[in-house]
Amino acid sequence: MRTTPILYRLSVSLLLLCTVACASAARRDAADAGTITVGVTVRGREIDTTVLRVTIDPAGLGGTVRGRSGVVTKSPIPWGEYVVRLVDVPARCEVEGARDRPVSLNAQRRSAALRFLVTCGTP
Repeated sequence: MRTTPILYRLSVSLLLLCTVACASAARRDAADAGTITVGVTVRGREIDTTVLRVTIDPAGLGGTVRGRSGVVTKSPIPWGEYVVRLVDVPARCEVEGARDRPVSLNAQRRSAALRFLVTCGTP
């Protein structure tokens, strides 16, 4: 039977076509996306035990940071308008500036970096 070589060639051709199409779609998606980096600096007492949470909405992304190593980087994030929030701030801590900060990603601004400064005192 000669159907086996034909089926084999057809299967290989379809596999190559799918691989190329998927790779092109991934490149296109990454081209319309960017990166948001959020740094958190904690000063004061109990820096090592302070844990804060960062959220990026409406993307539904986030992460946690410790007082000594406070950086969260998320990508790829589709172009658009976002709000970066510093949440779960202990009552003994104060955030300099707003806890909610707007940021936008687009063709001209493919990445954004924000920094939060938090000072913690005694309860």
